Amino acid sequence: MNKAAKLLIIFGFLLTTLLCSLFSVYGFNTDFGRVTSSAVKIETDQGMLSGLLYRPVDSGSEEFPAIVVAHGISESAQILSGFGLELSRVGFVVLCLDLPGHGGSDGSISQGQQDPALGIDVAVNYLSNLPYVDSTQIGLVGHSLGAGAVRAANTKLSNVQSSVLIGGGLGGAVIGEEYGSLNATFPKNVLLIVGEYDVLFNITQLITKDLLGFFGTSGVIRQDVLYGDFTAQTARKLVVPQTTHLFESLDPVTIKQTTVWMQQTLKTKQDYESHFGLIYQYREIAQAVSVLALVGLILFAFYPVATLLKQKPKIQDQGIYGSHWKIRLVWFALNLILFFPLIAIGFVIGFPPLVFGSSIAWWLLLLALIGLAVFGMVHLRSIHRKVSIADTIRQNLPSARILVVGVILFLVLVAVTSCLQFLGLNLKIVAPIFQEFASVRRVLVFLAFLPFFLPFFFVQQLYLVSSDFLKSGKMDYVKFVLISISPFILFLGVNFLPKVFFDFWVIPSFVGFLIEFLWLLIPIFMLATFCSLYFFRQTGNLALGTIFNTLLLAWIAATVFPF
Repeated sequence: MNKAAKLLIIFGFLLTTLLCSLFSVYGFNTDFGRVTSSAVKIETDQGMLSGLLYRPVDSGSEEFPAIVVAHGISESAQILSGFGLELSRVGFVVLCLDLPGHGGSDGSISQGQQDPALGIDVAVNYLSNLPYVDSTQIGLVGHSLGAGAVRAANTKLSNVQSSVLIGGGLGGAVIGEEYGSLNATFPKNVLLIVGEYDVLFNITQLITKDLLGFFGTSGVIRQDVLYGDFTAQTARKLVVPQTTHLFESLDPVTIKQTTVWMQQTLKTKQDYESHFGLIYQYREIAQAVSVLALVGLILFAFYPVATLLKQKPKIQDQGIYGSHWKIRLVWFALNLILFFPLIAIGFVIGFPPLVFGSSIAWWLLLLALIGLAVFGMVHLRSIHRKVSIADTIRQNLPSARILVVGVILFLVLVAVTSCLQFLGLNLKIVAPIFQEFASVRRVLVFLAFLPFFLPFFFVQQLYLVSSDFLKSGKMDYVKFVLISISPFILFLGVNFLPKVFFDFWVIPSFVGFLIEFLWLLIPIFMLATFCSLYFFRQTGNLALGTIFNTLLLAWIAATVFPF
């Protein structure tokens, strides 16, 4: 079979996979015609709030209970849309809200200092004015930051009949009259969910001390046992699923228990089934497959776009790139040693102006600069012919045509993603990593990230990619991708395995919470590393992979992290 035929088969497979997975995403997200989903905008005194509204298809002729779902820090309405899907399937109108500074909403997370409810009360008023909503039957669901906002919203609203606090709404971060005092009657009917491996909470302390007054008992609180009474609106229940803080809002036990709790505490005017099987997981899988198929098509598009090139770049001297395990071990060590210090620098500097975004930016930039200096000392001195860092950079500078190819491929990816979002199809792998630019300020932050990420992807390739990769087998893709994420896996293993097997945290509290975000970085860096290897194999040069990945990560960072 000739090369053209092989390419045609690959293209057909990727396109078919993308179309089938997108059809599956749409089908599951609407429960195959039983639920509608739409983007909404809510005007407030402090700017516009965005969200996703889920409702039963027959909501035009009936009044339904309504629920507002609020996410945690650096999350979005899309991440918690599983609640919207499952709750709407059993007869609720659900608004998954982008909190201020997140997703497509205006403002910033600092608004919480003036408004701890973070706009949830405004969202409730919006729902209450919809003709198909029973404004006397309102529920709130919040994860982490959103759980604290739910608690604050309860002090402002009289029509909230039920609340679910997930991995938040407790502890020192929510102290003050604006949050109310947790007791046996406030808030009404509360389901509390805390993951067994939530690094921010000590389950033993919660059940033996902190929650006793809240649950109206003097004895040790038992999991999955109802305290109080639904009729008196004093119901309390603690659920501890086997999950981490980051994944609490995606856990099937969490979503199922939340759905059942709302059915028990809010009055519906229709008899919906109580035991629907969950389907949101299948939507999540289809979304992940869509991302992979779309990226595959973008990489495939290199062939027609590369007609802009008059010829392939010449393969550089084999001595320039890291070609043995020692230099890759150096890169691994640099990642381990420098991670926490460089992340901390980003917190201090605070630019680019996104929460966690500045830490990522300065971590990768400084890691690249230090790594480049170490590469010069350790590797370039060991090769027979004298090659300087300047020579290495010069030989990998992009030509104008290579630059155009990289930009075109990226713009095609952004355009396709934006079109899909316009049609209500969101792509994500756990987090929605491909999103449209919701505002001009997101575009400006995207531009600000570029000089931070450009050096990193160049230096990363210096360490990981060897010129003999051009002739190596396909399994080397797997090997180099695993090398790129191995420091992240080690950090996660060091922190979580002792907790799982011996019930103690190596790195507890807020620092341990930061380590959880590595779960989100792993799929992003896997995609980026694969793209680097692919473009190097096609061009024999580091430039195209550097350009494309810089644009890709700047886009993800600018649209995911909150202001």
